Amino acid sequence: MENILEVKSLGKRYASSGTGVVEVFHDITFDVKAGEIVALTGPSGSGKSTLLNLIGTLDLPSSGEIIIEGEDTSVLTSAELASFRNKKIGFIFQFHHLLPEFTAIENIGMPALIAGKTLQGASKRAEELLAEVGLLDRKTHRPSELSGGEAQRVAVARSFMMQPALILADEPTGNLDNENSDKLFELMLALAAKFNQTFIIATHNTELAKRAQRHFHLEKGILQEY
Repeated sequence: MENILEVKSLGKRYASSGTGVVEVFHDITFDVKAGEIVALTGPSGSGKSTLLNLIGTLDLPSSGEIIIEGEDTSVLTSAELASFRNKKIGFIFQFHHLLPEFTAIENIGMPALIAGKTLQGASKRAEELLAEVGLLDRKTHRPSELSGGEAQRVAVARSFMMQPALILADEPTGNLDNENSDKLFELMLALAAKFNQTFIIATHNTELAKRAQRHFHLEKGILQEY
């Protein structure tokens, strides 16, 4: 199996007026193969979100390389990164981040519209994905008309819209109760298996993390695989 993601000697530092420089982590190296489900755990403030943001090209590393499907993201311009991110990376956040003025079907199709596809073309795949998450009967509902669990399922469907190389999920169940957390995690695992989708899921829930194929733990700047 080929590597979808290669992280090489990755480091991130921030300037701080109080202490000069804060080092979140350094020399992090790992890879992820196509279709793998990877869980990322660690205490609050350990840098899990920072690591996902770097992999997702939402932030730039202080050192090291991030290679996605053979492309070194460090050599891309801001405009190239935006296009690359839209096509190659799906995101699921703790809060669904659905656009309130748009329906479920429109929210799912938004990445395709941003990429310049037609509403008609985007709607067809969006409907298929909405059916996959069991919410086709909610396609004209806006986020305010959906429960928290339903909104997050729409967000999961949206992350699949562009058939990305990699989906990054940052505490996707963190805002849900235990029952809905379990259902959402099972849904992501089922969809990942069906579409051979690669996932990295940051979570505080170690029981959920154990159900992933691989489990990394980030603490005090060190990434270890269990």
